Parts: sequence; C-alpha cells; structure tokens
Amino acid sequence: MSFPTVFVFFLSCAVQCSLPASSTTTSNTRRRLASRKPPLSLYNLKSRELAARLKSSVSVVEAAEDGDVHELFDHYNCEHVYIDMGTNVGVQIRKIHEPQKYPNALALPVFQKYFGPGPRCNVCTIGFEPNPSHSRRLDILQRRYRASGAGVLIFNAAVGTQTGILEYGTHSKKADENDDWAGSVVSATNTYTGQQLFRSVRSVDVARIIKLADARLRQKFGGKRLNRKIVA
Repeated sequence: MSFPTVFVFFLSCAVQCSLPASSTTTSNTRRRLASRKPPLSLYNLKSRELAARLKSSVSVVEAAEDGDVHELFDHYNCEHVYIDMGTNVGVQIRKIHEPQKYPNALALPVFQKYFGPGPRCNVCTIGFEPNPSHSRRLDILQRRYRASGAGVLIFNAAVGTQTGILEYGTHSKKADENDDWAGSVVSATNTYTGQQLFRSVRSVDVARIIKLADARLRQKFGGKRLNRKIVA
C-alpha cells in the first residue's frame, strides 16, 4: 500500500526529546497524547448548524481547549512557548525543532535569538490553522512530535478575539496544487466575494490561550516568568 506524498514528508522526523524529570508521563500516556484528536469535529456542519451548536456550548469548547493547553504543560518540557498563528502545513513548527532541514530560512535567526539552538525540546508550540484541508497532515505532525517528546498542540481553528464561527474562503478552482495553501477568514455574517469556496470553521480566543500559557509558565517558575518567553 502506497501513501500520498503529503504523508511521506513526516516519516523522517529527526527529533528525540527527553521528558522533564518531574513528568509522570508513562509510555502508554505518551502514546495516548500522541494520538489525541481535536475535541470537536465541526468542519462538515453548515454555518447555521455550526453556529447554533457552538453558541450553546461555548463554555464546553473553551474548557476543552484550556484542557489541551494544561495537558501540554503537564506532560512536556514547556519553558518557552511559540504561538504559531496560521500554521498552514506546519513548516514553521518544523523550523523550531528541525532547523537543520531549513538552513536558509529567514525565521531561524529569530528562533535562535529567543529560543537558542535546535532541537529546542524546551519550546512548546501552540498552533492555529483553520483550513480543513490541512487538518490530517497537521494531526500527523502533532503525533510525530509528541511521540518524540516535543510539546506540540495544533488547534484546527482560526485565531479570533472570541470563541465563535468564521467563514474560511479559498478559490473553488485551484490554479495549481498549492493554491489551497492560501485563504482568508471573514465573519460568518458577512459576504466576501473575493473567494469562491467557503467552509465554516471555529475560531479560538487567542488572548485567552496566551494568558493561560503565561499563567502556566509563572506557575512552573515560582510565580515569575524570568527569561521564559512567549513568542508569536
């Protein structure tokens, strides 16, 4: 059985991070964490149904999101946090943990400045990507890194100022095979004519996630952030 090229890309993950000494994570727990799925599968619902379901369960959705962040800090060596807003297919995350594969990337000096040299096992990444076309690929990326001990959490959602619903638009006819890499989000109540194909996606209150990450860093280091960084 042959796999699509998109999946072969992840079969050579070179990262191997050891868990912190304080972690109680067992091998079985690590396998469970690596195989976690997003808490809600909402992509195939139509806008009104999606909005109604989310409106009635905002607290449930936010509790699940917060729980994922707590789990990340509980089981991985999170001394710094990288917030990847617009993860796309996950290349920026790979530059964090496998910089040797991207020797000419412009982001590497920035990551070096704030996080030090790779593989940066003490950096936990929280990513956000609304394009459902990338969700399976990103799920594989997250599982591979978690299995190697690197803390990666990717929300299949857009960045927003509140928990809600957005319309994610791309062109219905791709100019080439990479056309779906670009898109835009607009409010579900607005009409946006620049795109032709719309899919309803949920949005995450990114300020809430960043505040929670800050609180967990302070908790971990005696109430102070010291030189612990959150970079977006």
